[in-house]
Order: sequence, then structure tokens, then C-alpha cells
Amino acid sequence: MASLDKELQGWWLTTLLPKYDSFLASTLGKGTKHASWHLQTLAVDPEYQRKGAGRLLVNIIADKAAPTKTALCVECTTETNIEVYTKMGFHLMPKDNSGPESCKATYTGVKGHSVPMWVLVMVN
Repeated sequence: MASLDKELQGWWLTTLLPKYDSFLASTLGKGTKHASWHLQTLAVDPEYQRKGAGRLLVNIIADKAAPTKTALCVECTTETNIEVYTKMGFHLMPKDNSGPESCKATYTGVKGHSVPMWVLVMVN
């Protein structure tokens, strides 16, 4: 955080984090993300995409979470990744959604660039 300029630090603390926390609480329920397994980053070398490598990596964690029926959560910023994760068994949240647009939060940065975000969950 200290490496960010003051304007960006202020935006992060007063705009992004409160909106992000509110979005997660409204989609997952308060405290759910912290009680779940959270997939922060998943990347597969293009040579191995569509060959099951991503699913294999996710299944390793899903197997660890299964005995306690702990949810796995993931956030993504592209509709392509929604498709990838739903094929692995994740569901857009909230479950009573009417599609990707109804489940999306949009974050606008200091310079005006907007990024969409969706939350998906898998429960074993």
C-alpha cells in the first residue's frame, strides 16, 4: 500500500474496499468469503488450456474442502472466465440471478477506467 500514491491509497481505502465488501456481503452473505476457500489466481499456459489442467488444479482444492462442505469462491473480471468456472461446477452469485449482468459489480478507478467483477461459488 505504501508504494501507491496518496490519491490511489485514498481511493482504495474509501471507495474500492467499502464497495467490494458490500458486494461480497450482498452476494455471498456476511463473512462467507473469509470462511471459504478463495481462489485468488488461476492461470494455465495456453498450450495446456482446454485439456483439463485448470479443472485438475481446482479439483485438488475442492477435494480438500469437501469433508467440511466448505465453499470455494472465485471472482473474475471477464465473461469468458464465467464460462470456464461454471463448467467446473461454480455458480454465479446470488443464485437467484437472471444472468451475468444481474450478478455484476463494476468498479471505476481513479483515472475513470471501469472493471466488472462477478463472484462464483462451488459447494461440495
